Amino acid sequence: MDPCSESSSNSLQDSGSVSTVASGSSSSPPAVATTPSRYENQKRRDWNIFCEYLKNLHPPLSVSQCSSANVLGFLSYLDQFGKTKVHNLTCPFYGHPTSPDPCSCPLRQAWGSVDSLIGRLRAAYEENGGSYKTNPFGAGAVRLYLREVRDSQSKARGISYEKKKRKRLPPQAIQCASSSVKVNTSSDINGFHSKASSELKSLLESYAKFLQLPFHDAVELVTSVASGQKPLEVFSPNLIDWMNFAVCLNAWNLNSNGITIPLNWELLCSLLQQSVSS
Repeated sequence: MDPCSESSSNSLQDSGSVSTVASGSSSSPPAVATTPSRYENQKRRDWNIFCEYLKNLHPPLSVSQCSSANVLGFLSYLDQFGKTKVHNLTCPFYGHPTSPDPCSCPLRQAWGSVDSLIGRLRAAYEENGGSYKTNPFGAGAVRLYLREVRDSQSKARGISYEKKKRKRLPPQAIQCASSSVKVNTSSDINGFHSKASSELKSLLESYAKFLQLPFHDAVELVTSVASGQKPLEVFSPNLIDWMNFAVCLNAWNLNSNGITIPLNWELLCSLLQQSVSS
């Protein structure tokens, strides 16, 4: 069984357990331990699989001894569990998204899965004591490998991995929205109604669900990346969607009374600069 598929299928089972710690005093309420997010569970399992892979090498290696070559070897090892058909140049279905008839072309790990895997392992490496300067998952050879896999699979499968450009709002819509904001600011000192705040909160919760995380876990992940506690790669491959979430989150945070999320314009600008440079 594919280790990555196995870890993904078990994530719902792991995320359902919440442990409660009883308090010694009857006056204080019991403390409830927070359940790790789906992303954290997946990252932990990926890290354990990689460490097990290093132990099974001849000779065995520790994490501190591994290099980008070992990372590439690990990715090649995972290809045997792949479920994505990648057509050869000689295959009549080369360049076609679907193949009506079976062919002998190999099965591989899909580029999106590999890219996300490397992002999680890169974060796990530093969380387990590794230095970002010597992180083998962020090495140039690994980035080049990911780029080659993306390009080759895109051609072989006839699928574009390029991000679609979002349609810009027409000038009339922008002007209408601007006028609406000017009218509404007169009724609220912050220019932000409680109704608008709750609607934006609902939108953020839906967006977090789209990103496959609970709202509070998504907020924690954004603030951790913005403050430099976690690398930007944890947003891969949905970087644009995470940037949109961060901008909306900052707007809601700045204009909602009683909200204490550690995110401000300075951190948001830093996050956007990281996104642009990447």
